[in-house]
Amino acid sequence: MGREPGAEVLWAERRAPTVSAQEAFEMGPDDAVHALQRLRYADDEPIAIETTYFPAELTPGMLDEELHGSLWELLRAKYDVVPVSATATIESIVIDDASCARLNVRSASAGILLTRCSRDESGRCVEFARDVYRADRARFQVEAIIPEP
Repeated sequence: MGREPGAEVLWAERRAPTVSAQEAFEMGPDDAVHALQRLRYADDEPIAIETTYFPAELTPGMLDEELHGSLWELLRAKYDVVPVSATATIESIVIDDASCARLNVRSASAGILLTRCSRDESGRCVEFARDVYRADRARFQVEAIIPEP
């Protein structure tokens, strides 16, 4: 959209996976993930809150890295993990009060929840994310290759 992106790390920690992350990574509740939440900006305006999970065994030391830039670039450069595809679900939501405050929108504003699983060449999920976007500032473009019948 021609705007300057930015990110502020709100928190980053090693923890047990959520049920959704367990399913995405095909792991058990005793496994660990590196979880982080970032406030994303466009020209210094908050537009999204990203909550992202990575399998801890795949990303040792990740929480000690610079997490303000591209997480996919970090995966490629430090861990030799290359996301090649992603599946996402987009839903309309009402943003909770805490997120409304972070995004500088009025209480109970409309939002978009994007839930994504990014996969490497082998089909393994290497990133699971739940991103909340301001509906008044988000736009998504979807492309698909339609196979011949």
